[in-house]
Amino acid sequence: MEYRPIFHRLSLFLAALLLAVLFFSIRGIPLPGSPDRSEAISEDSGEILRGNATGEFQGSGGIGSSDLEREMIVEEPWADPESIIRAFARAYPESVEEVAMRNGDWALRIGDMWFHFAEGKMLREDSLDDAEFYSGYSFYPYRPELPKLPEYTEQEIAELEARVESQATSGIGRHMGLIDALWGIDDFGSSDQSVKTIYLFRRQVNVHRSLLEDLAEVEARICRLAESDAELRSYIENIGTITGHNWRQISGTSSRSLHSYGIAVDILPARYSSAQVYWRWARQLGLPWYSLPYEQRLMPPEAFIREFEKAGFVWGGKWRRFDTIHFEYRPEIFEINRRYWEIEAPAP
Repeated sequence: MEYRPIFHRLSLFLAALLLAVLFFSIRGIPLPGSPDRSEAISEDSGEILRGNATGEFQGSGGIGSSDLEREMIVEEPWADPESIIRAFARAYPESVEEVAMRNGDWALRIGDMWFHFAEGKMLREDSLDDAEFYSGYSFYPYRPELPKLPEYTEQEIAELEARVESQATSGIGRHMGLIDALWGIDDFGSSDQSVKTIYLFRRQVNVHRSLLEDLAEVEARICRLAESDAELRSYIENIGTITGHNWRQISGTSSRSLHSYGIAVDILPARYSSAQVYWRWARQLGLPWYSLPYEQRLMPPEAFIREFEKAGFVWGGKWRRFDTIHFEYRPEIFEINRRYWEIEAPAP
């Protein structure tokens, strides 16, 4: 009987702890001090800042862009089916065996499978009749410099927020057949077998075997630069964890994350300041995530970003739905935007 008060206090403590965990889980907020935040991180790469206009570029224009914007960008490479298909061929020369016009649509062949542009949805030929059930891939302007942050009207902000909510509940996601074919993955088992554990900046991470050499070169170049760059050296020393392979959906969507293929990495700091790293977290705090000033975001040094870009990794800090700790391998994006990268083109 004398142990009942202690047991009672312990029960209250455990109940309070459980309620706290449930609260953070429901809100999607990472637990304070949590060393692994990868489940809350996602690559919402569908929207990129483009001067004062933004959009998810598919077909002749971006989702959510005005008719005028569509007319302005129809001839741009990120909106042109042939340019996109040929960009894939240049970016993955060992995988894409043929490019052709098939049934009035540009397509590429990997092995015995044809993939059609299909208004930006990159569908396998046997999936064309089900196009309405899939969303498009993200093909967008991507330049060396940071995009200018746009200003939005109240109506535009309401539309952005509505789009976020719609994306989370629509149940429509990308057809992953093309990515599966490019990386030889179609389920968790094949995904797990394709990755290898490496040390990147002295932190352990699992990545696709095909990227081992690329990441080793990125690390070597950054470490050489850090010898004479105090800011870069400090950033590297403050890296907490690096997460890579993780079979899951993109948070708040029905599309599979590129982390599932081991071709994306999140480089998390050991210590967080008040600076924001991820648009969803900023949104939960009531901040204007769609145009949050860069000085309020946690930004890697420019040299760090640029070395990843040279190797074909897109940085999530240039997206409207920003993710400043996220890098994903998408060499086709650099091929689509080749004219902006003539001086510092990424390695093939």
